[in-house]
Amino acid sequence: MKQLKGFMHGINLGGWLSQCSEYTQAHYNSFIKEDDIRNIADWQPVISNISMKYPGDINDYRACAKELGCFGSGLNNTDEMGEKFMDALITEAVDAAARADVPIYCGEYGIIDKADINDTLSWYQDISKVFDKYGIGRAAWTYKAMDFGLMEEHYASRRNEIIKCL
Repeated sequence: MKQLKGFMHGINLGGWLSQCSEYTQAHYNSFIKEDDIRNIADWQPVISNISMKYPGDINDYRACAKELGCFGSGLNNTDEMGEKFMDALITEAVDAAARADVPIYCGEYGIIDKADINDTLSWYQDISKVFDKYGIGRAAWTYKAMDFGLMEEHYASRRNEIIKCL
């Protein structure tokens, strides 16, 4: 697979404008500010009602997927939920990119703020290993708010460890 040259790691700032629920002056005034850019600069050089644990038993994930009416090919390609599962999920894309000799870039990835913070850290560690294994550039979703914002209080206790995975 062709390797991406240039931007490899980061965080997505754009959703604050494109996916907000209200286009109000108050929202615009709370957009990314100088202090936010300072926060990000300090990170250098690394930039339904269903509950599941991560990592966990693949059969629990299969049951939840069935209940939600969805499935992923990765659910059938591994017997454990964790790094191997992440790898199985992207194998088809990696193979296609290799055949086409193009790089892969993942512009949005992350864990919703309803997930357990320790599971969130484990997920970021695993997906980061897989992205690094295949040379996949990425930007985490998202810096602020939007249910995934790394600057929100939910992530405070493990934020520095998560940032190392970006």
